[in-house]
Amino acid sequence: MKINIGARNSKLSKIQTEFTLLEFAKIFPFIEFDVQYLSSPGDRDKNLDLRESPEDFFTKDLDEAIENGRIDCAIHSAKDLPSKLSDKIDYFWLPWHEDPRDVIILRRGFELENLHNFPLKIGISSKRREEYCKRYFPDSILLPLRGNIDERLEKLDNGQYDMIILAAAGLKRLGLENRISKYIPLEEMQVPEGQGILAITYKKNNPLFNLIRKFFIYPVCIAGAGPGNPNLITEEAIEKLKECDVCIYDALCPDSILSKMKKGAKAVFAGKRAGTHSFNQDEINFMIANFAKQGKKVLRLKGGDPGIFGRLAEETEYLNSFDIPFKVIPGISSLQSATTSTGMLLTRRGLSRGFMVFTPRTAISGNISHLSKSEIENLPLVIFMSIKELETLAEELLNSGRRYDEAIAIVFSAGTKDEKIIHTRLSELKKLKDNLSQINAPGIILCGKNFEEKYLFPKSNILSNKTILITSSSETAKKASNEAERYGADIILMPMIKFSPISESKTSLNSKIENYKWLLITSPTSAKILFETLRENKCDLRKLPRIISSGPETSFAISEYGIFPDLQADSDFGTKGVFEKIIQKLSPEESILRIISDQSSRELTEKLKSNSFKIDELALYKTLPVQYTELAPFDAIFFASPSAVKAFSMNFGNILEGKDIISIGEVTSDAVKKTFSNYSSIVMPYEATASSAIKTYAIKILEKKIENLKECNYVS
Repeated sequence: MKINIGARNSKLSKIQTEFTLLEFAKIFPFIEFDVQYLSSPGDRDKNLDLRESPEDFFTKDLDEAIENGRIDCAIHSAKDLPSKLSDKIDYFWLPWHEDPRDVIILRRGFELENLHNFPLKIGISSKRREEYCKRYFPDSILLPLRGNIDERLEKLDNGQYDMIILAAAGLKRLGLENRISKYIPLEEMQVPEGQGILAITYKKNNPLFNLIRKFFIYPVCIAGAGPGNPNLITEEAIEKLKECDVCIYDALCPDSILSKMKKGAKAVFAGKRAGTHSFNQDEINFMIANFAKQGKKVLRLKGGDPGIFGRLAEETEYLNSFDIPFKVIPGISSLQSATTSTGMLLTRRGLSRGFMVFTPRTAISGNISHLSKSEIENLPLVIFMSIKELETLAEELLNSGRRYDEAIAIVFSAGTKDEKIIHTRLSELKKLKDNLSQINAPGIILCGKNFEEKYLFPKSNILSNKTILITSSSETAKKASNEAERYGADIILMPMIKFSPISESKTSLNSKIENYKWLLITSPTSAKILFETLRENKCDLRKLPRIISSGPETSFAISEYGIFPDLQADSDFGTKGVFEKIIQKLSPEESILRIISDQSSRELTEKLKSNSFKIDELALYKTLPVQYTELAPFDAIFFASPSAVKAFSMNFGNILEGKDIISIGEVTSDAVKKTFSNYSSIVMPYEATASSAIKTYAIKILEKKIENLKECNYVS
């Protein structure tokens, strides 16, 4: 498959494009990329003051080339994209970010400390830079600045300007970081959205690029915040709040829960107060999708339950129109709070066996309108505890005036991983009795237009309809689960191993580590057990040896205890990466103590010993198998250690025929090959982390989906 990429014909654009193609080649080795370099109005017109230039000054020609089919997509600096793209163009940001700050560059011979001694000739290319200079250099002469970076620097050096302001990202990508005189703090001058970031534009509704975009963006999360009581928001919604980059929230969302957002996350109020909307619904829809296209983790936090008068349909339909994946988390409605919490129960045996909920406001105008008898008769029905009475129920519904062809949805195990939905018509309902009697799960019957199959939320993410069995525990399982959820997979958590400290090692740990210059920690579990043991032993952490970490996930586990590793493997994060880092940075005379389990691979230790390094091991904990008797259906299985492979085999034998195996690294893959004879494939990441392993599996499935598009003639 070949994709034709367009980019601006400038030195910086070419460097950015070449960098992007190198990254694409790592991710999509099954795609060939051709590049065409085109000019833009901004490249051709070197006289217009950029402060007066149109928004599409640097994108117009590339957009037109996409629309007429000359190129498939274009690479831009994200900050150059107009705030509103053409109706025919869509986009997404790429994740490789450079420094977003602006910088001051001085003419040679000028010093920062002398800048305020005389008026400066400052080159200006935007209104925000103009405002900055007026604030911090009020006596300066502000002159328009045009040209590419090399041309601007040349004008500076020949005396046309004493000082210019440029973006740090462009200078760094061109290898001109040495020209930077000062980085301007973000609190002194805000930068445009997308500075230092690259973006891809393409023709709207192109199925290939919509699919590729799903690899780079996160699903939007739409969650209910409950009726206003901070104690009535679900744990899952709170977790999403802690993780999100942007939270778009409504008026009923308690302010106290917003404090749980991470530092730097953006909170956007989109609610209605005193009859005034902060944003209309179209603006909210656009905002949700736009943040998602920028690769941000977006949480749309709605009061109550998002599915009850919460305009959930409008927001999800808008996301669907751009093929942006999403997840909905239900919330507690004010309906439940007003009734269940007060004793005024909606159902009470001997008094009421159901209830009706509606709004007198019309869908279009929002004006008050009387509810007609016909509308009452056609309101959606939710019927509990009726699976065994289908024949009688069907007759009663028809006799009450419900239509013969009324849509019926029967939902079993709602909201669980075992959820099953059956669609039929009221006329066919009684015929299902025998089939449904075999399902041993609680079921709800839904009757009405709202429950047509066409209204089901689509499952269109890369790993949708894939179930991944995750066999690891604790932090590794969480990382794998988060990544699997990002790409739409269903998850079964089934830890195959557990850990038990070794008493003798715990007792001797404090005195043991004093004899070594370095501690080597090669897993998050080792980090957790080590530092919990040190805390239990009341060890003074200031006396610890220097620490080597195998990778970012292990480093994160260490940092949870206020300790930061002195060295970390640069890549691979398995045996190879750690070995290379040690032989690169340490001398063989520096003694190393490696913290392991009784089942840890000795390969790394033996390799270091063969290279004359002084290294010992301390088995601080035992790895024990967890026993299971039942196994739910799955498509792929994730292993993070040989111990988990062994434990799974002990529980279930050699039953992986036709399954995809996701392995965290070489040692685990070798264990899989030795243990199992029949499996579909082994997926192993370049970096030995849980996140990278799941991401690599997503790439494999993405390749298959792109091949399917080719077969359907959607792409060439």
